[in-house]
Amino acid sequence: MDSIVTSIMGQIRRRRSNKSSSSGPSTSSPHDDSSIVSTNAESMIDNEKYSLLTNAPRTGAAAPRLPSADDLSLASLIPAALVVVALVITAAGLGMNELANDIVTASIRTLVQLYALGSILSPFFRSNQPSLIFSYILLFMIPLASYEAIARPSLSYRGFYLNALIGLSVSVVATTSLATFGILKPTPWYSARHFVPIAGMMLNNSLSAV
Repeated sequence: MDSIVTSIMGQIRRRRSNKSSSSGPSTSSPHDDSSIVSTNAESMIDNEKYSLLTNAPRTGAAAPRLPSADDLSLASLIPAALVVVALVITAAGLGMNELANDIVTASIRTLVQLYALGSILSPFFRSNQPSLIFSYILLFMIPLASYEAIARPSLSYRGFYLNALIGLSVSVVATTSLATFGILKPTPWYSARHFVPIAGMMLNNSLSAV
């Protein structure tokens, strides 16, 4: 409170000195100065109270930047890497060298696959265009999953791929639409951050059933 009043009084003194140097002696009265101090102090105090109660930025200050999914850095991956290292050390210490090698191989393969997938999906997430999102799901994800589905069974028949393609398309589109529009309800409705992961999970579940 005292610092606020002192700041306001300093501004008033500077204004009075500027006026006196340009137009002669100041004609403002002490009553006018005290009323200005009281009004400005109350305004600044109210602003401070509002900022503390609502956690809102002060007038003239930039709004705080909230973290997003794009802020993922190498430092944030250290806890996951430490878990993998601990598993490898534990397996090697118990004499399970084959298991330790499998963990290292799977971790490296996962890292490479996720990096490649992130490089592919990054343009879709940045552009957030419905045509690109649905083209990626319908023309790449579902056909590739259909091919994987017919490669698993030992028996095959003519038209197997077409049946798998139709079945996966209907199931994935239905469940993804229900989850996105009925439960999540993102804004915008074609959000790539919702459609692409959900479609991938639905395809993975469908392949597991096959």
